Amino acid sequence: MKKVFISAPDLEDDGRALLEDNGLAPADNIGEAEAVLYQGSLEELFCKYSKNINASAIIPLNTFLMNNSLDPIDLSDQKSLGKLSFDQENIRGVSDKIGELIDSFTSRDHFADISRYMKMNGIELAQNALIYKRLAGIKGEVSLEIFETKMFYNICATDSFGALSAGEVLSKLIRASVEKTYEEKESGAGLGLFMAINASDFAIFRLKKGKQTQVCCIINKYKRLKQYKSKSPALFIFKE
Repeated sequence: MKKVFISAPDLEDDGRALLEDNGLAPADNIGEAEAVLYQGSLEELFCKYSKNINASAIIPLNTFLMNNSLDPIDLSDQKSLGKLSFDQENIRGVSDKIGELIDSFTSRDHFADISRYMKMNGIELAQNALIYKRLAGIKGEVSLEIFETKMFYNICATDSFGALSAGEVLSKLIRASVEKTYEEKESGAGLGLFMAINASDFAIFRLKKGKQTQVCCIINKYKRLKQYKSKSPALFIFKE
């Protein structure tokens, strides 16, 4: 039975009943939890429990209540809008390619600035993978594919070397949220990745250590910027 910790003031009794209804076990200690349900911001959660989080799913309580599930968003009906490959490109080259692709399909069905956040996410995901590629000194391309459904856009970066573990993902995100600074390390401190996750509704990591890392950042097609700004991201980490 999956253990779930609820970080939500004044909802403990209701929360425990909700877990029982879904066949889940409440965790008294966040360090024991495989999933965390939270209220407020992801930054507040990471700052409060910075040394204890080991969960593979970190989900806003409202998202759980709406979906009645700990599963990530369904991606089965998405269609590809385009795929890019990167090898030795610098930041300008990455930015130009991603910007050109995104500008080719965004529409008026959502708030105007959505393309800016999509570009930021795409650049961050591609650059992160390229940095690890250079550090590993290996050959191979990094791919970036953008998908769409009626409800959201999904920006998905995939590499073929799998440099990140689940622990490394969480430690970088927690450090970035607590310290809010860049770190003088070649591999980066996670601040840009944390910003990309906060710019998304769902972030999904699929990790095959030494083989492949895939990171998907999903943004819902909000009609208004105000709706987008009020969201809280859900984070999922799957490892094989």
